[in-house]
Amino acid sequence: MPNSLFTHAIGHLCKDWSTGTTQSGTRYANNSMAVNVEKDKPVFINLVAWGKNSENLDKYSGKGSAIYVAGNQSEHEYEGKKSIQITVRDFTFIGSKKKESSLEYGNEEELPF
Repeated sequence: MPNSLFTHAIGHLCKDWSTGTTQSGTRYANNSMAVNVEKDKPVFINLVAWGKNSENLDKYSGKGSAIYVAGNQSEHEYEGKKSIQITVRDFTFIGSKKKESSLEYGNEEELPF
């Protein structure tokens, strides 16, 4: 049986959320985040969110977003490799999803200022 404890982490999302729905109709979202523990040696943590948390995380964050998460941490081992997973109970967006500007600055008449 995996060990579980309540933990907090701050990091950046490695990809956009992967979402789905269970057979019973519960929504979920999976992702991973990079957390800097030592200089140039990030630790990768798997994230899983359920219900409304999964919907909000998928809608308002994505690859590269800085985020604080709190939840139950569990450690698993598969084929000799250890992994850390946090079941997200609470979260705060530290930064927003980066979006490219669609405004082209070739024509000064189009500038908004």
